[in-house]
Amino acid sequence: MITIQPIGGLGNRLRVLHSALSLHSGNDKPFRFIWPRDGHMNCSYHDLFKNHQGFILKDASGVGLKGLINKIKIIPGFKQIGLSNYSIIYDDKKIIELKKNGYDFNRLFEMTSVLIKTHQWFYTAEHGRFMMPEPAVEIRERVKKITDTYPENIIGIHIRMGDNRMAQKLSTLDLFLLHIENEIRLNYPVHFFLSTDSSKTEEILLDKFPDYITVQTNKSLDRSTEKSAKDAFVDMLCLSKTKKIIGSYHSSFSDIAAILSGLEKKIVEPDNVE
Repeated sequence: MITIQPIGGLGNRLRVLHSALSLHSGNDKPFRFIWPRDGHMNCSYHDLFKNHQGFILKDASGVGLKGLINKIKIIPGFKQIGLSNYSIIYDDKKIIELKKNGYDFNRLFEMTSVLIKTHQWFYTAEHGRFMMPEPAVEIRERVKKITDTYPENIIGIHIRMGDNRMAQKLSTLDLFLLHIENEIRLNYPVHFFLSTDSSKTEEILLDKFPDYITVQTNKSLDRSTEKSAKDAFVDMLCLSKTKKIIGSYHSSFSDIAAILSGLEKKIVEPDNVE
């Protein structure tokens, strides 16, 4: 059986989940999906999604004895303990290599026990559509409450600060301000839904463009909490329901928000300002 475990934050996990569902859509064989709760996303799968579309789901906290032993295993000089029940484990490096060589990931179903532990895209079905389980009822209701207030011409803005150094370096706040000012100048009347992981950035934009910005209120930015993960998913879905997205460099969050609805996406970087 194939076991698939996404790693990283929301955007990374959604592209792995898409890959898993795409792969499963062309096969009648079951697979297992492990959803870890950790410092990147401390919420369960069912906090975000209504169902699991036929795969075997395991929520994993990432703590406890096994988690502790796995941490010990990386200490230099400590002999590794054979805890794996898998005949082969494919990590990011191996997935990239297989994709580069044109590997048919359907062949994985021929293996007895394989673990894919990655944040990489690795498969898309022939129909090309992005595949994701239906969001949980709470998530859908919160998104609807926000998007029902959208004016006709609304643009999504995603400003990634946090721990993404490339986004901070290339997609600077000053450049985002230029993009917003240009959109107002060229496409008035226009409005923006803002998603950011920086409360300071949100405060600056709301102060500078008080009549143009909508945000999700009372949002948690503490990634160690369950609320933060659900708030992030609400933000992503609200972005996906705008007319286009102006997003951050090298951000899977910006990418997936645009892909969900097939939106035009403009990445903010020094050479991409009109």
